[in-house]
Amino acid sequence: MAEKITLEEALRENKELKAKIAELTEMVNYLQKQLFGKKTEKLSVGQLDLFDDKEQETAPTNDSTVEKLTTTVTSHQRKCKSK
Repeated sequence: MAEKITLEEALRENKELKAKIAELTEMVNYLQKQLFGKKTEKLSVGQLDLFDDKEQETAPTNDSTVEKLTTTVTSHQRKCKSK
């Protein structure tokens, strides 16, 4: 059988549903701005640089590590392709 709902209950449910709709609409707008918004990167005051020159100057260098990374390659000539 059909359940009888009072006017006060209907108004309360209507108010809750409108609040939920407003919340979800706000969420959709936020996510659309995140997905389709401007993609420019701006440097903020607290953001650090990726390549900090001062840090590279003060970093100690280990010559033995550098020597291990370098390899000698013999030169060669390529043959020309015939046309």
